[in-house]
Amino acid sequence: MPELYNNYTILLVEDELLIALNEQSGLEELGHRVICAHGREEALRCIDVNSEIDLILMDVDLGPGPDGIDTASEILQKRHIPVIFLSSHDEDTIVKKAIDVSPYGYIAKSSGINMINTSIMIAMNLFSQKMDLRTADRRPEPAGPEPDGNAGIIKDQEKVAADAEKKFKDLFEMTPDCVFVHDRSWRLLYYHVPKDSVFPEDFNAKIGCHLREILKDDHNSFLPDKIIDMVNSFEVGEKSKSIEFENILGNRKYFFEVRVFLTEERIYVIVRNITERKIAELKVAENEKKYRIYMENFPGIAFKVVSGEGIIFIHGAVEKITGYSETDLLSGNVKHSDIIFPTDFESFKKAIDIITKNPGLSHEYEHRIVRKDGLCRWVHVNAQSMRDENSSLVHIQGVIIDITERKEMEESLQNSKTMLSQTEKLSKTGSFSIDLDTVTYSWSDEMYQIMNRDKSLGPLDTDSILEKYVFREEDRKRASELYRQTVENGMAMNEVYEINIDGFTKFLDIRAFPKRDESGKITAIFGYFQDITRIKTAEDALKKALRTNRELLQELQHRAKNSFSMVYSMIRLTAHSETDNNLKDKLLEVANRIRAVSEMYDLLYQTGSVERIELHNYIKRVSSSVPLPSGRIKVMDRLESVTVPVKIAIPIGIIIVELMTNSIKHAFNGKDEGIIEIAMSMGDESLDITVSDNGTGIEKGLEAGSEKSLGLKLVRALVDTIRGGMNISSPGGTIAVITVPASELNSL
Repeated sequence: MPELYNNYTILLVEDELLIALNEQSGLEELGHRVICAHGREEALRCIDVNSEIDLILMDVDLGPGPDGIDTASEILQKRHIPVIFLSSHDEDTIVKKAIDVSPYGYIAKSSGINMINTSIMIAMNLFSQKMDLRTADRRPEPAGPEPDGNAGIIKDQEKVAADAEKKFKDLFEMTPDCVFVHDRSWRLLYYHVPKDSVFPEDFNAKIGCHLREILKDDHNSFLPDKIIDMVNSFEVGEKSKSIEFENILGNRKYFFEVRVFLTEERIYVIVRNITERKIAELKVAENEKKYRIYMENFPGIAFKVVSGEGIIFIHGAVEKITGYSETDLLSGNVKHSDIIFPTDFESFKKAIDIITKNPGLSHEYEHRIVRKDGLCRWVHVNAQSMRDENSSLVHIQGVIIDITERKEMEESLQNSKTMLSQTEKLSKTGSFSIDLDTVTYSWSDEMYQIMNRDKSLGPLDTDSILEKYVFREEDRKRASELYRQTVENGMAMNEVYEINIDGFTKFLDIRAFPKRDESGKITAIFGYFQDITRIKTAEDALKKALRTNRELLQELQHRAKNSFSMVYSMIRLTAHSETDNNLKDKLLEVANRIRAVSEMYDLLYQTGSVERIELHNYIKRVSSSVPLPSGRIKVMDRLESVTVPVKIAIPIGIIIVELMTNSIKHAFNGKDEGIIEIAMSMGDESLDITVSDNGTGIEKGLEAGSEKSLGLKLVRALVDTIRGGMNISSPGGTIAVITVPASELNSL
């Protein structure tokens, strides 16, 4: 084995040639010998033919096929050698998988050669310590001292010890757990494995073998070291510790508890199968989680009340419904009379009396409550009394649901009954009611008008309406099911149907509501039919007009884009035909400004947008349309996703074109190459756009406001149109920062 802190022979497994050469060069400068393998097969061959390899640096990502972790696992089956993983990944699953295969190191490729070298030293140190432990574990036990002359006394002592040992073994023979007894060097002295344990029936451990040889398992290769480390961590006076782990045996998952007891001479390892207990615990935890999730999202209030003690449990939307906290109500300081609406208190007491006198009866009732802030709310209560084996009342439990919105709707309908006949004709709304006890139907006058039925014939029942007027089978089934739920469950009905009345198609908005008696029983259904044919027709016409207008607008945008493209092309053709380079450059600058506007209309046409646009996409398109000197200048961008009004985007696009053109013309004179960077970020108060280059900086005579810099003058003017600000500096290159107030981005 190589000495610690020495130079080592390292197998570097890396499929990227340039990265491998860089890492090899760095390691060799530090004095290591490096063998490179560029994939799985080459790595396996190197391990087979190079016995002097001390450590492996393994890239996790080796391209198609098995990754570096799987390759390392295959190598470790052949040879015990430390492996350090190099990776650009930091996902927990990948890191855990790597550490499970080899716990010697997992470092980022970007860490640098010194960090890699430090990890190599730590790994070799750890590997050396483990090898020393293995060597110590294989040393033979020293021979005991020869007995002296007191042979008889020693024999008696040996007999007593043997009897004690037998009693000890007999005791453990009766336990259902697996027991392994070791000396302080972890050599096996005795073991007991019951027949019905999870160990194989032919399990046979060799007396004197090490713990690692007994508990060697592909799924839990970590376990022996874990147990040994646990014993080594015992504090003074500590005698016992335990760990839990899981294992796959066959097709079933098992859970085990390993408990270690320590004496001066022996180490007792007890392996207990706790699978059934764990499964029960997991089921309890799962049920508790489901209950907790349900209660946390329960829209009502669950409660439990004990006579003489008041509320002993309350949970749910307590504060939302009552205004009081759970602590307020559990404290006993808030009385029923403080919450129940005064005129509803008698009916509340009657409901409680019914529940108290009828064991197990689930009774529903409704009343108003007064919130802590003084507001009034309607609630629906479903409660029952719970009794013991002697039929004595234990407590009352139930749930409370806020039904204020429903009650307000019902009361509103009831209060508006006197106005209904006057407004029905104007609104083309007909009302109806159904008495469920007598099965009688009642229609208003407007209802007969809507259904085109002679009033003398009386109203139709529900089935007749469905059969006579609803011509679609699926509509009949849906309406029938909704009506059933209204009658049986008290669910409000609100649907729009297309019906046929004497050959004419009409659209009816049909709404139905249940009516309950004092006991909570649904006794009637009432509601209305509203003829919304004209509204529906107008809506359809409006939708059609909107579609037509949008199509026209898109066509206009398309034509505008084509027109700008035509002007752009004509200017470029004119520019290319000019012999005056100065005039040619100015024409091309004008063409680029027109191109910026053209790109806007093209993007609007493609996205179907009218008023707002994704600025980051527009900037990418505009910046890529600016001609660059071949191979000399590169454009980079860092753009946050921002949506702005079109009237803001167009000036920004032209500003970016002007600033890029200025950099291309002036920043890189005398330089072979350069970079223009465009950055955009959205802050709380402003949108910040930066256009920078790594050129020679602002030349004298080109600063903002100069007569020679028409482009910068145009930029200043455009910045003013969007109520923004601009700052140009030259700390080494040129940086132009444009800020647009956040308030301008929300205007149209």
